[in-house]
This record gives sequence, C-alpha cells and structure tokens, in this order.
Amino acid sequence: MNLQSCNNNTVKQVQLEIEKSVKFLNEYRWIIDAYISDFFTDGHWDRLPAGWTNGLSQLAPPDLAFLLDSSLPIPYRKDLPLSLLAFRESTHALSLNRQIVDLENYQVGEGLFSADSDKERKAIVSPDSGITIQTQARADIQYGQYLPLNACFRANVKPKKQHEILQLGKAIQLLGSQCGCVHVVDVGAGKGHLSRLLAFGYGFKVTTVEAAGCHAPKAQKMDRAIQKKIHRKLKRKHQTDQDLHVDTNSVESSKEDPTVNDKTPLCMPDHVTCLIQPGTSAGKFLEVVKDSYKKQTDCSEFEEIERVPNEVSSNRFIGSKSKDSESCPNNLDWEKRFGTSYTKKDFINSLNIPSNSVNVDTTIIQSKEQVIILADDNPRPGCSTCDVEPTQSDSLPDELSRTSLSVPSDQTKSTLPKSTVPVDLTQFVLTGLHACGDLTPTMLRIFTQCPNIVGLASVACCYMKLSCTGEGTEDNTDDVGYPMSQFTRNISDSHLSYEAREMACHFADSYKERLIANPPSLKLHCYRAALQYIIKQTYPDFNHGSIRLTIKHAENLSFESYVKSALGRLGLDTDVKVQVMQQAKSYLPYLQNVVAFYTLRLSLAPVVESLILLDRMLYLYEQGIPSVLLPIFDPALSPRNFVLLASRKKSTDIKTS
Repeated sequence: MNLQSCNNNTVKQVQLEIEKSVKFLNEYRWIIDAYISDFFTDGHWDRLPAGWTNGLSQLAPPDLAFLLDSSLPIPYRKDLPLSLLAFRESTHALSLNRQIVDLENYQVGEGLFSADSDKERKAIVSPDSGITIQTQARADIQYGQYLPLNACFRANVKPKKQHEILQLGKAIQLLGSQCGCVHVVDVGAGKGHLSRLLAFGYGFKVTTVEAAGCHAPKAQKMDRAIQKKIHRKLKRKHQTDQDLHVDTNSVESSKEDPTVNDKTPLCMPDHVTCLIQPGTSAGKFLEVVKDSYKKQTDCSEFEEIERVPNEVSSNRFIGSKSKDSESCPNNLDWEKRFGTSYTKKDFINSLNIPSNSVNVDTTIIQSKEQVIILADDNPRPGCSTCDVEPTQSDSLPDELSRTSLSVPSDQTKSTLPKSTVPVDLTQFVLTGLHACGDLTPTMLRIFTQCPNIVGLASVACCYMKLSCTGEGTEDNTDDVGYPMSQFTRNISDSHLSYEAREMACHFADSYKERLIANPPSLKLHCYRAALQYIIKQTYPDFNHGSIRLTIKHAENLSFESYVKSALGRLGLDTDVKVQVMQQAKSYLPYLQNVVAFYTLRLSLAPVVESLILLDRMLYLYEQGIPSVLLPIFDPALSPRNFVLLASRKKSTDIKTS
C-alpha cells in the first residue's frame, strides 16, 4: 500500500483500504488468533487448505521469506497454489510501505508540508516517488553507538533509540517550521532523550510530560550534563579561534561550513510529572502545559549565540545558548563556579565570545519539577519493550566521540523565529515517541480538541495494550484505543483481538532475515509446540499464556534437556511419563511445518498495524485535520517505524464527510 496521507483527495481511498483490510483479516481471523505453541495440540496445520500444506511443506526456511517481503521472488519450481500466492499479494497490498523516507529531501518539506494551501499534498510515498531511500541504519552502529547522532546525545541511550530520536527530531523540525512553532510538548518522554535533542540540537522550547516521577530528576541531571558538554565545546572552539587569531565576525563568509553563522536558542527542557489517561480532557492537559509555559516566559525571547562548526567537516555541531528557569538546589555546579547571580554575560565571557555579538541581559535560571495527577486510577506498569537500558559512551575512541549530528541540507533546512520576533509558547507541537497503548489515541483526541496544539508528531507502540470495542468497553466507546474513527466503528466485525494486536508488534523484517540465515534457533518453535503437548497432557489447567518462557542458548540443548529446564522454570514437575515424552518427540520432524505456519501468521502482522494506523488518520480527518504517515526509521532496526504527522494549519479546507 503506497497511500500514506489523508486529505480531501484521498479520504475515499483510505476508507476503501480500511474496508478491504477488515474483510481480509476476518477471512483469516483464526490464523491471527492461533498461538504457535498450540500448533500440535490444536491441529493448526490440518485447518489449512490441502493445497497450502502441500506447497508450504516443500519450502525450506529461506524459501518462506518470500511471504514477508514482496521484493523476494516466488520460489522456483515449487507447487504453490494460486490461492496462497493471492494471499501473499493481498498481505503486501494491504500493508503500508515501510521503506524509510529521506527527511532531508526537499520534496518532503515542499510536498507534505507545503506553505501553499492550494498546492496538492503528495499522497503517494513509494520507491518511485524519489523521496524514499535504501538505508541500513545498523551499518552506522559501531562500538555500540549510532554515529550519525551527535556524541552529546548518545550517552545512556541504546543505538536503536539513538537512531529514533535523530530521525524523529528531523521530522519535528520540518513540522515545527511548517507550523511556525518553536514549542514542543513531549508526552511519555521517559528520561528525556528526545527532548534534549529538540532543545539543545534544534533550539525548541520543550516541555516533557511523564507519568513516572522518578524520571524527572534523572532527566534534569542529564540535561545539565549535556549543557556543560556543549559549553565546554564552545569554549574550546572559541579559544582555538583566538589562538589562531580568527575573527569570528568573518566566519559567515566561510565556504567550508555554511552553518557556521546560524543561530539557535538553547533552553533547558521543563520536566513535568503528570499521568495522562483515557478521559483526560484537553482543558486539563492544557493547564499542565500553561503552568510549564509560565515558568519559561523569562526565556521566551531568544538571544542569539554563534553556532559552532563541528570538528568533522562532513557533520556539523548544533550550537548552543543557555537560559534555564529559577535557581535550583540541584544546580550546585553552576553556583559553585559562578555564584547564584550567574548571568548570560558571565556565560558569554566564559566562552570568550565578543560581547558585541550577542545580547546579555537575561539571567540563567533552572527549571523546577511539577507534579500533577489528572486521573484517580493507578498508572499502568511501564512497557518492557520501550524501556531503555543505559549504555556508556565515555570510553569510546576519540574519533567516535567527535562525530556529531548532521545538519539538514540547505534545501530542507528551516529557520526558527529570530529574537526580534516574540515567541508564543502557548501554541505548541505535540509529540510522543513510542507512546504505549491508549496513550497515543488519547494524545490524538487532545490534539483535535485543543486549538493551542498546532501540530502532531506521533509514533505509536504496544498495540496489544489498546482498549478495543467488544472487550467490555461498549458503554464508553469514545475513549477506546481502537477503532477511533466513526467510519471504522460502523464496519461490522471491525474489532481486533488481543492476539491480533499483539502480533502487530512483531518484528517481521527481522524474522525474514532469520529465515534467510536459517539458524539452529528456529527449531525452538517446534520445541515449544511439543512442550505444550507435554504440559497439556500433564497439567491440562495450566495457563500457558501467563508466563513468558525464556531459556538462554536453548538451541544447543537436546529436547529432553529443554523440557526439563522449561518445566523447572514454570514451577512444574520435571518428571515426564515415557509415553508422553515419546509422543512429543515424534512431533520434532515437523519443524518445517511449524516454521511455515508461524511465517504465514506473521505475514498478517503488517496488515493489522496498517489498519490501526489508517483508522487514526481517518479519525483526524473526521475532525477536520489532514495527516500524513511517514516511515522515518529503518524497519530492520526499529519495527514501529511510522510517524503520524498532522498540522492544524492545514485543516481549513477539510470538511468531514
């Protein structure tokens, strides 16, 4: 499916795609809801058409990969029925194109975020459109770090998250430029890794909203650490310029680095602890943002400071300037060095920047944490798939620590409002990176109800945590996570089961690579299904879905050793009857069938995800706001790679159909 925008020209096509997806998924609902561990106990293979089983049983794991990738050829000289080939083509046709978009291509900014309201927005993002690129983000990961991202922003972040915050930062920069907005509210910010890039790298004013109160102090500590790194980098650069007798006023004529003379604000993010739940009104949410806005008004008029070039000529360091909020006891390092009356002038002097090049009339102050609860219910537990474990970058080689964030080309580079223009922080862009479950739909509803929010950049996650119709939510369908649009709700049998939503989060691109590599670990599918037979024969009432079974290096174990280890981890008796063990071992030769069924089921995952995302686009359209879905992450590195972008300034010509 190449369609990835929803406006007046494409709404009918979006509705048609949703209808076809619902009908297709209902046709194969039993496959979606089937657990691979029940392959032998529930007879999944026997439920498939005979032509499918005959054809699939001939395919080795590398041959099965064609089901997950439309670019792979159909296996040669295999007796595959036309119905199976039609199934494969349908899954690809009903899935959004996941090939990453080049955010630095001028067509993205001019087409998707055109300032000309009469200009038709690009509705097609395909390999032939010229704005997609072939990329392998993993190739840029060395020494455990994603090198295109500035070293300042890589500390304590895994490479996957480093790639994500860099790409989403570029998308928010485009959106903020189109909306004329310099204030970003980051919901579900965690420890604030994205917010630091937006504030220190792109010059946005940032407010973070996070439910876990323990994250705010850690985020503030990281903010100050990165701010100090930037200050030291500026100081070293300007000291070098003085040693070389370089006139900083003549730098703008330099042809080696055209971004040397760009100006960008640097203001500490304001971290707010607040629980956002379904039912949270736009008014209550806006109160949180306004309270944060009041604390940042002293920082609302941007002074300018020279952006400093990076040591590596091919990559450029986004420069800095600093203004925090009120004096904070956590800011002891600044007070110890400069005293409580430390001003912008002191900071400028510490960097050896000529005093006539900047304004120096603003005192630097440090933001405070704000704690607000907007709902009485207990917060949901954190999502294990989104948690980021810290990684260390301090011991990296010098050449890696010098690598910095690449600045977009002149064709896509946009300029934030200058210091001569008062900045209205009451208008802002709302964003969330992999906001779990119902948090993303709640953000969309708040966006549609709050005129102060002029833009949206949302990356979803954890679809299995969505509340859905048909699961005890009939009395309050206005707050369910799926379906959101009235059009989808009116389609019969449009609900998605927990199994379908959970499968939509699976890593299909990674599994395709596993099939091609055909590692020994694939046999664990068959091991687990045979183990399920033993468990059901011995403990028929055991709830196998309540525990996630993980055994390290299980592919190196014999089946008997695997069963003993697994039963022990499940708290069950490890002694198995001889007859039951023999029957379970008789299933092991059918490994190829188990892998084929798992691949068949996994090929439906992108269809489910596409349906959820298109439903959200259509919901925004029904509220009078067009939107765009863009794949901005490398899917091989980050499976949830779509960002939903919307601009309220594009909503004037939309009429709900």
